[in-house]
Amino acid sequence: DSSADATATADASPMGTATATADATATATATAIVTEDTTAATAATAADASTADTAAAEQHAFDKIIIGEDQLSDYVGKPIFTSDRIYATNPVGVVTGLAWTSMGGAVLYIETQPAGRFVKRDKKGGKGDGSEGEGDSKGGGSATVRSTGQMGDVMRESSQIAHTFARSYLYKLQPENDFLETTPLHVHVPEGATPKDGPSAGITMVTSFLSLAMDMPPRSDLAMTGELTLTGRVLAIGGVREKLIAARRSGVQHIIFPKANERDYTELPQNLRDGVQVYFAQDYDDVFRIAFPQADGENAS
Repeated sequence: DSSADATATADASPMGTATATADATATATATAIVTEDTTAATAATAADASTADTAAAEQHAFDKIIIGEDQLSDYVGKPIFTSDRIYATNPVGVVTGLAWTSMGGAVLYIETQPAGRFVKRDKKGGKGDGSEGEGDSKGGGSATVRSTGQMGDVMRESSQIAHTFARSYLYKLQPENDFLETTPLHVHVPEGATPKDGPSAGITMVTSFLSLAMDMPPRSDLAMTGELTLTGRVLAIGGVREKLIAARRSGVQHIIFPKANERDYTELPQNLRDGVQVYFAQDYDDVFRIAFPQADGENAS
């Protein structure tokens, strides 16, 4: 028993305690080293991630692309609708009209130029002569009207009515101007492969004839549509909605509709009517005042 007690006492001696303490210290030191390594690794990973984010941001800033109108088709494809505008500014004798087809509305230009031999006129009018050819229609006197552009019978009749009315109207404005009395004319509607018909280009044709005769360009931001009678009354047309959409798509800011179509227009949604100034004409005097704002007061009256 005394021997066993001595052994137990020896196990509990300071030497045993020191050994246990050394082991605990070594374990704590190892744990601290592992913790420091983990912290260092985490910090390194975070630093790498931050560096990568900064590099990506710098690369993104460097790759910034500014897309202009010329590049739109490369990113979103070709435009669904394109403008029908041919002229940015209408020259003398060219007036913008509006048409209605099975495919919707469209901008329709009426172009008029002297045909055959003619003498250059001054501001008061001029002289001219020419022979009547195939496709010509007589308006009286030596003046004729030749029409091209796949016009149908009704549209050809409209050109004859427009020519006769334009001559009488010009005489009231400028009695000394005999241009329409003596000069053969050629009226053309572009896109010659497309058949065209109907009476709604009447006021557009008269405006084209008067523009040429007075040597005065019409407003370029204006489009018009309306049937014209021989006495100058403006009659209703069809396709108001489609023609309005076509005008907006082409950047037209002012439109002349017949007075008889005012109700059709006011029933359209507000979003279609916004941004466009619409005038309603009951007779050609209304059209002239809007189409030729630069005309002098005496003629405009």
